[in-house]
Amino acid sequence: MITKVPYYFKDFECIASDCPDTCCAGWEIVIDGDTYNKYKTITGEFGERLHSEITHYEDGEPGFKLKPNNDCPFLNKNKLCDIYSNLGKDHLCYTCKQFPRFTNEYGSLREVGLSISCPEAARLILKDKDPATFETTEDDEMVDTCNDISVDMYMAMIPSRKTAMKIAQDRSLSLKHRICLLLSFAEELQEKIDDEEYAETKEIRQRYLNKDYQKQFIDSLDIYQTSNEEKYELMKEYINVLLEKMEPINEGWPHELHHVLDVLHDNSREDHVEYFTRSLKDFEEYYKEYEYEFEHLIVYLIFRYFMESVYDYDVFSKIKFAALNYIMVMELDTVRYLDNKKVFTTKDNEYIMHLYSKEIEHSLDNMDTLAELFNTEEIFSIRPLLSLIV
Repeated sequence: MITKVPYYFKDFECIASDCPDTCCAGWEIVIDGDTYNKYKTITGEFGERLHSEITHYEDGEPGFKLKPNNDCPFLNKNKLCDIYSNLGKDHLCYTCKQFPRFTNEYGSLREVGLSISCPEAARLILKDKDPATFETTEDDEMVDTCNDISVDMYMAMIPSRKTAMKIAQDRSLSLKHRICLLLSFAEELQEKIDDEEYAETKEIRQRYLNKDYQKQFIDSLDIYQTSNEEKYELMKEYINVLLEKMEPINEGWPHELHHVLDVLHDNSREDHVEYFTRSLKDFEEYYKEYEYEFEHLIVYLIFRYFMESVYDYDVFSKIKFAALNYIMVMELDTVRYLDNKKVFTTKDNEYIMHLYSKEIEHSLDNMDTLAELFNTEEIFSIRPLLSLIV
């Protein structure tokens, strides 16, 4: 088995009660079968409490009864876990033991990373100016799962992701131009995937790494320019999609989105479009020295999601998701910058990125909804996305 991890993976340690958030609230906590059977054997006062706090969710899986505020019943006032304190780490369920680590397997390739929804993971992901790197190890572990993967698709997507990474980390280009290239690259890949012409993806990879072609493509982006009024309205539509189509993980998330609308999309202002445009440009100029943080976000998303296309054959949606992350985080960052009286730090960016990730990536329903919208709604086609980025 080949295992691939980001360079910062080994540096992660849970900061427990020092964490500005908690991973023990906001979502259902499924108990895996082995741990569930182990819990059945726990006796005494804590055993009684443990048994009383277990329920079965709609899909029949066992899990913990969340409190009215959506906290895990074993999260104490010190933001520590009572199961850990009373029974030890070995009695944590798989989800709690692993988070924020995620694991994806593709045949003999296992990829393990840290979810940016964890504040400490976000700190590690954003902390270095240098481009992110990945470390690979190999052992004698046999593949013990049947992977229903097309060999042709797999062999096309492995080098395609490598190309996407190279584009994302090419600092001779502005980050905006890199994201535009990635969107166009993924669109062309998708056409070949849909036609099952996997071998023809090689020419696409070579072309998108060609400097002359990149320049030609970037020079053509002017055709995607739209008015500030159109950008204003499109961003408003995106926020309303998050409000109306997504299920919130935390009760405060809708408030965050409404606050964005109040600050940047207040139609009662006579200069609402000008204010929106100027605010985004001001923040971008203020924070341009830290553009690499957004590069790290894009690289994280490519690493985590690009190869899932070997299962659903939808690589375009993976890059649309990365582009939308960038667009929405920039909008949320701008509002925080204005709220802070035009001051913004990496700590702020860590918070915004972890918050957005937690609300979107940690709900399968939200991820499925977005994937469907990417393929059905015109506002998520390549032209509107490019118009907001260029």
